[in-house]
Amino acid sequence: MPKPVLSDSLFNASDVAEAIIDTIDLSVVNSNLGVVDKSSIFVASSNTQILASQVGGCYSFNGFMFVNLRFEHTGSFSNNDTVSLATISDSNFYPNARTSFPTISYQGDYANIIQINTDGTIESTYTQNSGDSAWFAVINGFYRFA
Repeated sequence: MPKPVLSDSLFNASDVAEAIIDTIDLSVVNSNLGVVDKSSIFVASSNTQILASQVGGCYSFNGFMFVNLRFEHTGSFSNNDTVSLATISDSNFYPNARTSFPTISYQGDYANIIQINTDGTIESTYTQNSGDSAWFAVINGFYRFA
């Protein structure tokens, strides 16, 4: 009867460790562990500003996009409208599925959700501006891209 590989006297801990390391995909490892700032591919729509520097930005890693953005929309819209906020300029980073984010708002401003669609558009739904002339919202979360 054959012996299990790890109990064979020809193998030691160093051999096993080398065998494991040889199978690891190290292509994502660099000095920043493969984390890349992709904030610049999030492009604001008209009447909207993305204030990424005030909250954190967007970072890709191993097929995931981590999103932390602040939006300021100064254009007019009817309350409860769906409002276009931004688009993703690089289709390689579009989400695999429509992804919804809860919002944090300011001065009573409101949106049911902010969603990033599979075509790279970012929009808020049931948007209401209850504060001053600008509507504000922050999103924080992640999505999977192809």
